[in-house]
Amino acid sequence: MGLFEKALRVRGMQALGSLILPQNRNNKNRVLISSHRNPMQSHLLDVVTVLAAGLMTGVELTVAAFLHPTLSRLPDSVHACAARAFARLFGGVMPFWYASVLLLSVIEVWVHWPLVSASARLLATASTLWLLTILFTLIFPVPINNRVASWNLNALPADWREQRRRWDRLHAIRVVALLVALTCLVTGVLTA
Repeated sequence: MGLFEKALRVRGMQALGSLILPQNRNNKNRVLISSHRNPMQSHLLDVVTVLAAGLMTGVELTVAAFLHPTLSRLPDSVHACAARAFARLFGGVMPFWYASVLLLSVIEVWVHWPLVSASARLLATASTLWLLTILFTLIFPVPINNRVASWNLNALPADWREQRRRWDRLHAIRVVALLVALTCLVTGVLTA
């Protein structure tokens, strides 16, 4: 039993997560205080979560703002070859990265539970946006990405450029959602 818990026992109370409850169950008075978690562990989680989310959002922003516009100005054969290579690369890496960021953001919500503070609600909003972004990605860009990754470069589909433009439009929507989620995450962590 730590010093915090001993001090509560002296006062006839017990700690339960971030709640301090009277030991007498008949007493309905509950006093809410900030979480008594280890601040070093919490800060490490915050740093890892913000870094993972920030880097992932930065990669997706780079794809939208720089990589794909540059590819679209290349000759068709080079463009298609590079698009297929990037579709294979990102199609293998990003699912794990997205899942990791979602898991870390859900852990952030759990650590800052209950959702009584603005920071905890911002963290919950960020987690919800990560989840919605993953669902959006699975429904819309991923099928196009899978087609691009399996292109035969000697027999490209007639509408391959339109597929790329559609993917870019969907990706732009995703990047906006990621930027909002990242903003909520960083603000929630900084104000916690």
